[in-house]
Amino acid sequence: MRKLFQPHILIFEPRVEGHHLSWLRYITEDLLGNGFRLTLAVDYRPQAKGMIEDALAHLRKSIDIMSVFDTEGKWRGGSKIKALAECFAASKTHEVFMNNFDEIASSCLRFAALGILPPKILQGRLNGVYFRPRFLANSFWPVGNIIKAFGFWRLCNQQWFKRIYLLDEYLSEGAAKKYRDVDFYFLPDPWSGNFTHDRLEARNRLDISSDKFVVLNYGIGTRRKGLHVIIRSLLDAPPPDRQLLLLCAGKVTHDRGLLEGLEELEKRGIAKVLNRYVSDEEEELCFCASDAVVLPYIKHFGSSGVLARAAAAGKLVIASDEGLLSKRVMTHHLGLLFRSGDSKSLQHSLEKAHIMKDAEISEYRAAALRYASLCSRESFRKAILNSFLPGSIRENVYVKGNGLQKDNLRSILLIQLGDIGDVVYTFPSARALKEAFPDAAIVMAVQKKAAGLVYACRWVDDVITIDKEKRSLWQEITYQKKFWQRVRGFRFDLAIDLRTGSRGAILAYLSRAKQRIGRYTYVGIFWRKRLFTHLVKPLGKMNQSIAEYYLDTIAAYGITTENLNPEISPTKEKADEVAKLLQEENVPADKPILAIQPFSLWQYKEWGAEKFVDLIAQLSKEFDITFVITGSLDERHRAQEIVDRCGQNVFNFAGKTSLETLPALLQACTLFLGVDSAGVHIAAAVGTPTISLYGPSAADTWAPKGSGHRVVTKGFLCLPCKETGCQGSMRSRCMEELTVEEVFPAVRQKIKTILQNG
Repeated sequence: MRKLFQPHILIFEPRVEGHHLSWLRYITEDLLGNGFRLTLAVDYRPQAKGMIEDALAHLRKSIDIMSVFDTEGKWRGGSKIKALAECFAASKTHEVFMNNFDEIASSCLRFAALGILPPKILQGRLNGVYFRPRFLANSFWPVGNIIKAFGFWRLCNQQWFKRIYLLDEYLSEGAAKKYRDVDFYFLPDPWSGNFTHDRLEARNRLDISSDKFVVLNYGIGTRRKGLHVIIRSLLDAPPPDRQLLLLCAGKVTHDRGLLEGLEELEKRGIAKVLNRYVSDEEEELCFCASDAVVLPYIKHFGSSGVLARAAAAGKLVIASDEGLLSKRVMTHHLGLLFRSGDSKSLQHSLEKAHIMKDAEISEYRAAALRYASLCSRESFRKAILNSFLPGSIRENVYVKGNGLQKDNLRSILLIQLGDIGDVVYTFPSARALKEAFPDAAIVMAVQKKAAGLVYACRWVDDVITIDKEKRSLWQEITYQKKFWQRVRGFRFDLAIDLRTGSRGAILAYLSRAKQRIGRYTYVGIFWRKRLFTHLVKPLGKMNQSIAEYYLDTIAAYGITTENLNPEISPTKEKADEVAKLLQEENVPADKPILAIQPFSLWQYKEWGAEKFVDLIAQLSKEFDITFVITGSLDERHRAQEIVDRCGQNVFNFAGKTSLETLPALLQACTLFLGVDSAGVHIAAAVGTPTISLYGPSAADTWAPKGSGHRVVTKGFLCLPCKETGCQGSMRSRCMEELTVEEVFPAVRQKIKTILQNG
């Protein structure tokens, strides 16, 4: 078994503006999520402290924080480099990770060229992200680059650095050949968030007309970013019929010319300006509402997160023909280039984009999405974590049985003994196995209560159910005999346990499968790991979706799928059964149906019947729709209390469907609204749009993904706490204080969008 030494790392980040906080969160999440111990050296003065606490609220309990400034607000030790050294010594960490090496690079490299080296304690301990290493691109011009290049060579030669991360894939390869005493890694400029919002919905929320060709300029508005070039191109030749609209999102500097130009464009009706720091959600909406994204940067060195976000949204890019960005646009076929600083050339490119044919736009979109996968948060995470691992075990950490024999696999056992939600999110793993081994029989072992769902999964050929009912001794002996006869009758070649408990491990071992894959865990029963022939510890990450978490177990062996969304396919028989039930209950066949799941297995996840009644009343005033309340038989009387307080358009279906027929019912609905429960996972899996109300649970992990789904949460800093209510009280403030006024707009907008799209 291989064990990894995971050091205690000091992350040095003295700034909070721009991308600095996002990158601090990314690095912290990824290292912490893989078991590293972290201390952060940051600006912890009152104004910055609040921003850091907000950004890292979900991680705060797991990290130590120290300030780079003393009590008088000055650098510890008198300078940045000395503050870094003092924090490193005080934290007793093993290594330093500079979130932005540029913070100290210029002075550090110049002094090094003169023989004045950093504090000795830092030698051999430095890691950092170098955003703009201009001397690596040209070591002789301007003249200052000669000094920096020599200083960098001296520090590398004396082995001050362990790892340097570059955001330029072309520079990193050349740097690795030139400076052999330090490890260079390419780090993708990442995007994160949901850039799959419906285009029409995004425009509605931003108050943008649906018939405009929208060009987005995103980020801080300055001349260096080329904002004046866009303004001039539109002022000189306004588009015909005013169909082109500039969406300018981001704080514009106090430049009178820029502000007056934007004001004039707004008067002409060809610009919408969001002159402020936009929220994460607004950022997503801006990209999703646009038809093209313009990057008119002038003399820009290095990468840009705007390009990654444009790619994530699948948008055409119009960029100036200089530097790294133009090279990426050309290499990856992401869009059009224009002469840098030339407003006429930009105008020509805008016109070309405006009249571009759908087929060509589709090609650019496909290329953008391919590029987006290269700079996703997942790619960023892997690049960071792989750099800390020995080369022989990068990508995934195998702790037992590196090789997997994939030939002649005829029967595969996939074990998932979790709850119904776990079973639903295991379906992508079943899909991956079926795609990799189409001739093999995929058999899933689940608890008896979840078996009905598995029969509706088209990638599973058979089901083994685990029945935990109480039986007499003789009945138990009889049950166990029949159970193991059935298991061994499949003659499994491969067994896979997706969880880390002992029951699945025992089932895998006693199945007599020659190859048995399990997840490695540091805790639990010591003998569990002996039951597997293969153990893998995938590189985990913060807020990973549960479907991806389970898939990682087999993805370690190259068994994966592009579609991580669970899919359930109700049979025609079940669909007919539900249609008959709807008819018997006198549910109108000509009205949209909104399914509501007010109940959860756990009380602390519930929103409250009173608020659902109020919400139904408000929706009924605005929409002519039908509501069906879903739930178990035990919840039927609670559902009836809601129905009795509502109008004739509300029906009680709690307990009237089994787990086999519930998917068909939810598939017949227009929209699903509910708390964190099995219902929301099933609704998403049959293709019904969902709005889920989340409290203590991790929505990033469990909520359905994609443009058809939305999460409403209170947004407290303590979320997700993953606790059984506040201080274990079985009551959650985040759910109790979530108001109807906060939920209603989300449901209203979703219904409007669905009805508009037919």
